[in-house]
Amino acid sequence: MLIIIVVLAAEVVSALVVRTIILGRMGQHDYVAGSCWTTWLNLPHIFLRYLHLEFIPYPLYSDYQGLPVYTSLTAVGAWMYIIGFIVIFFLLSYILYRQRFLAPWFWFWCALIPFSNILPMDQLAGERFLYIPTIATAWLGALLFKRYTEPYSVKKYRYTIIVTVGIVVIFTVTTLRRAATWENPKTFFLTIVEQLPRSGRARYNLISAYIFDDEIIKAFKEAKILIKLYPNHPLAKKSYGKTLCLMGRFKEGVKILYQEKAHIELNFIGVTAAQNGLFKQAELCFRLAAKLAPDNLRYQKNLARASRLLAEKAPQPPTGASLNKPRAIPPQQNSPPK
Repeated sequence: MLIIIVVLAAEVVSALVVRTIILGRMGQHDYVAGSCWTTWLNLPHIFLRYLHLEFIPYPLYSDYQGLPVYTSLTAVGAWMYIIGFIVIFFLLSYILYRQRFLAPWFWFWCALIPFSNILPMDQLAGERFLYIPTIATAWLGALLFKRYTEPYSVKKYRYTIIVTVGIVVIFTVTTLRRAATWENPKTFFLTIVEQLPRSGRARYNLISAYIFDDEIIKAFKEAKILIKLYPNHPLAKKSYGKTLCLMGRFKEGVKILYQEKAHIELNFIGVTAAQNGLFKQAELCFRLAAKLAPDNLRYQKNLARASRLLAEKAPQPPTGASLNKPRAIPPQQNSPPK
C-alpha cells in the first residue's frame, strides 16, 4: 500500500511539473472564484458531481461555465456540499478499505488533484478532466468482475450480474443517442442551453448555429435572451447587432456593431447584404469594416467591388469574401460570456 501511495504521489507531482513546463508558468490565470479559498470552496460540489458521473454518467455537460460559483466563504450552499462530500468520502473509503479496493480509490483522487485548481486554471471543472481518473473505475470494475465471476460466486450473485449487465446496456444505448445529438452543432448547443440556461458561451454558439442554418428568427430570439443576461458583454452586443441586421433592422444593428468595433461581423453582414442585391447596405458595412481594420485587404476588395456594383446597379455579389453560405463566426474569436 505504501508503494502505491508513493507512486500516485509521484504521478501528481509529475503532472503539475509537466503542466507548469508547458504553460511556462505555475497557473493559467487568476482563480475562477476570485481567490484560492473561494475557488477551493466550490470543489466539493465539483467532486460530488465527478463521483456521480462515475456511477451514473448522466446528465453530461460540455460547458461548466453555467454552473453556480460560490464567491463568498459564508455561502451556506457551499458548506452543505462540503459536509456532504466529507460524509460520502469517508463512508466510501471505509467500505472500499473493508473490501480491499483502496488502490483504485487513491488513483481516482490523485489523478484529479492536478485539475483541482490547486494552481489557478481557466475553468472550475470539465468532464474531460475525468479521462485519467476514470481508469480507477475500470480498475475497480475489473476487481469486482474477478471476485464475482469465480465459479462459486456466479450462481450466488447471478441476479446482481444480470442487473449490472442491464445497466451497462442502458448506458451504452443512451450514450449512442447522446452522440447522435452532439454530432449536429445546433442540437448540441441547444441541449447545453436547456441544461444550463445562463451559459452565455453555449447560447452564443447556438446563435451562430441558427444563423448558419438560416434560422434567423430563432437566432434573434436567442440573441435577445443573451443581451438580457449579459447586457454589457461585447459578444452579447455583437450577436444582438448581427441578428438585428439579419432581421431587417439594419441601421440599429450596424450602429451596435460599429460601436463594438465588430469588423468581422460587419463584413459578414456586408457579404449577406450583397448576396441579396443590397449593395448600398453592403458598401456601408464594408466601409465601416475597412475603417475599423484598415490593414485587412479582404475588406478593401469587398468595398471596391460593392462600390462598383452599386454604381452599375448590377445584381452581383462582391468577390474577396466567401460566396458560399455565410458561415457563423468562430467562437474562438473572443472570450464568450460566462
